[in-house]
Amino acid sequence: MLTSRVDRTLFDIPADEAAALAALDRAIDAGDPFAMHVRGQRLLRNGPTDADRSRGWELLNRAAELGHTYSMNELGMTFMRPEGGRYLPERGLAFLNASAARDDIYGWDNLGRVALYGWDGQPPDPARARDWFVTAAEGGHPFAPSELGCMIVGGKLGAPDWAAAVRWYDIGLARGDGWGGANGAWVILNEQPAGLTPANAAVRAAKAVHLRDADAAGDARGLLARLDARTLAAGTQTLLNDLGAGIEVDGAFGAGSRAALATALAAAGVAASADTPEGRLLDAARAWWATRPVRPDVF
Repeated sequence: MLTSRVDRTLFDIPADEAAALAALDRAIDAGDPFAMHVRGQRLLRNGPTDADRSRGWELLNRAAELGHTYSMNELGMTFMRPEGGRYLPERGLAFLNASAARDDIYGWDNLGRVALYGWDGQPPDPARARDWFVTAAEGGHPFAPSELGCMIVGGKLGAPDWAAAVRWYDIGLARGDGWGGANGAWVILNEQPAGLTPANAAVRAAKAVHLRDADAAGDARGLLARLDARTLAAGTQTLLNDLGAGIEVDGAFGAGSRAALATALAAAGVAASADTPEGRLLDAARAWWATRPVRPDVF
């Protein structure tokens, strides 16, 4: 009832903030740490009064004491950001280390950002940041792969290895990170790693368009606008082959490609939209996601 991450057209649960908050308060009274975290985070970030924000602190600390790593990370990062007005790095590190000690991927990722930006008062340490991001990425973190890709592209780990950057971006994209697609497409188009073509960039950008990060989707659309019709068609054919079509990737979108697209859309339960090179590519990407759904609502 409270989250904005649910498609209300798919779930018959209307948004009702008052009812949601009342349910959370009942769960808090019953001792539920997740309810404490959700209510506490909301109050700390958006509470209109000092009393509301104080209750947020209290609830987050209670949840952390009960072992809830989400609250450890929320409190830890609140104390770690110098611009946040509550900069107490030793206290923040205590929360983040407690989360990491419980093998929480968000604790690992947050420690990576602390090391990368020197939020602990120490000089930035890209090598230590890389190690934390790799640990988080290998544990399944959705955004740590793109953080690694950005470190590589930004030269923070030595001379950029463009192919390695794309590999990390691809992992993030598969987990629902739109920046993994937009950034990976940018690297392919601008740095031309061996074995990757503009059509491969088109595939990644098209996938990013359908993910929830509006800024990443906007960048991805900008990249698609740079591509000619044959490249877009080749990207569509590549996606269709990923879906099992077995057609030639030649950039000529003829009857066989059209039939393969229609078959893929029907199998995925996706309706065709614009009959243009970009529209067909985006439809194929929608079908791809329909067969490989991610859970962005949990991140």
